[in-house]
This record gives sequence, structure tokens and C-alpha cells, in this order.
Amino acid sequence: MHHVDAGKFADSGVAVSVYSSRDSMLAALRELLSGASKIAMKYSPENALPRVSRVDAGTIELVRSLGPEVVSSADLMQYATHQWSPEQLADHRETADKSSSAHETPRSIIWRTPTTMALRPWAGRPTR
Repeated sequence: MHHVDAGKFADSGVAVSVYSSRDSMLAALRELLSGASKIAMKYSPENALPRVSRVDAGTIELVRSLGPEVVSSADLMQYATHQWSPEQLADHRETADKSSSAHETPRSIIWRTPTTMALRPWAGRPTR
């Protein structure tokens, strides 16, 4: 991080790499990315997921120029923030089953009424 902002993190316990020029930033970035073949960033190819796409194109170009393949962090974000507990998954499946049966029930009831039973021979025939 730029030396101007470094003081804001002095008491945070977060390891900070400080730079004071573009050259020192590039050197620190090269060091950080050395050995990495892929790096996940808040990027979405063709902005397909605007909520995920936060890194500007210039930064992505810079990281790519240093070697790693830039991939979207969307799947990582999904995994880290939206995991269902076993109870939530069971509830989801139960709701889906009920929803599915609720959708089918009216059709089966309507199809068995006297009026629709009388119309069955004409069902599927072209109309004029």
C-alpha cells in the first residue's frame, strides 16, 4: 500500500507492504505474485456479473503482465458467503418438493372435472 495510507493500518495487525513509487510498487507486486499461476480477483469476464466486477481493466492487465492468469473470484465469494447448513438444505428440498406438488395438484384436479373429461377427445387438435 502507498506510504500515505500505511499509518491507517499500524494497529490492525495486518501485514502491510509499503511502497512510495511506481517502481517500488511493481517490485512488491512481483514479489507477492512470484510463483502464482492463478490469481482470483473481483473480476467478471465481459462484466457478466456486475456485482463481482470491481477491479479496473488496467489493474487486471498489470497483474497478467506479471505472469499469473487472472480468474474471477465469484465462485470463491459464493462458496465463502453462501453455504447452507444441513438444516437449510433440508428445508430447501422440502420446500421445493411442496412447491412442485402444489404446482401439479391443480392440473390433476382440473383434468378430472366433468367438463375437461368431455373435452379430452378434442385436446391437442388444431383450432380454426
